[in-house]
Amino acid sequence: MPAQLNHTIVWCSDKKRSSAFLAEMLGLPAAVPFANFLVVPLENGISMDFMEKEGPIAMQHYAFLVSDAEFDAGMAKIAEKGLTYWADPARQGGQPDQPPLGRPRGLFRGPRRPLPGNDHQTLRIGGGSMSPNGTDTANELSVTRFIAAEPAKVWDIMVNRTEEWWCPKPWRAEIDEQDRRPMGVCNMTFYGPDGEQSPQNGIYLAYEEGKRFVTTDAVTADFEPSGPFMIGIWEIEPESDGTRYTARARHWSEETRKQHEEMGFVEGWGVCADQLKALCEAD
Repeated sequence: MPAQLNHTIVWCSDKKRSSAFLAEMLGLPAAVPFANFLVVPLENGISMDFMEKEGPIAMQHYAFLVSDAEFDAGMAKIAEKGLTYWADPARQGGQPDQPPLGRPRGLFRGPRRPLPGNDHQTLRIGGGSMSPNGTDTANELSVTRFIAAEPAKVWDIMVNRTEEWWCPKPWRAEIDEQDRRPMGVCNMTFYGPDGEQSPQNGIYLAYEEGKRFVTTDAVTADFEPSGPFMIGIWEIEPESDGTRYTARARHWSEETRKQHEEMGFVEGWGVCADQLKALCEAD
């Protein structure tokens, strides 16, 4: 068989602390012990094997290709922890940049003890323009939240109390018709505080109980074509003792993606995510 990278050793002064840091930043399962290592497995079969070493530790550099949502989640954690980060290995830029291929980068240093030279772990999170199955997602926008509630509860509120979180207040959403199955109708209307009405009609492309649902406005009831704006994907997955919620909007063109950004995608979908989070964590 062709040679494949199986694992790499990550030298550190505190393997428990360093492996936990990597797992948290990348949204990975907790490290597992193996011999003298703490091992963090990655999705492509490679593992990061943390091994303690006395004395100074040379700089180490690791690059990870992740989705846009995972990139945003990682950068949010960096900001929350107040970590210093750069845009390149030379540590020149103070913000993530936009290198060739449209893949933003954030370079940051891992946990360190007060003494210099003890635990110099450097990671790069690369927000890829590819989805996990290789699909080009250059025109995708997304928001993500960690919700401190079990997935079953989050899913129940997502699909059965949709009207309570789907619109940024003071707007509200009313479901007109739903047929929760692939190619089923998905119609609702948004109502504004001054009497505004905005129909939101489409169909389900996928409905996977307890995991995700996917809709589009490209087709309406009876397979009538409509002016397509996006494909919406709402999904959840277990994460530590809670749930990772991610909402994605995939657009047919750069023009419509930019239009959605200018309409306030981040703020609007972010508010909806926060409303869902509050409902799920209320009890």
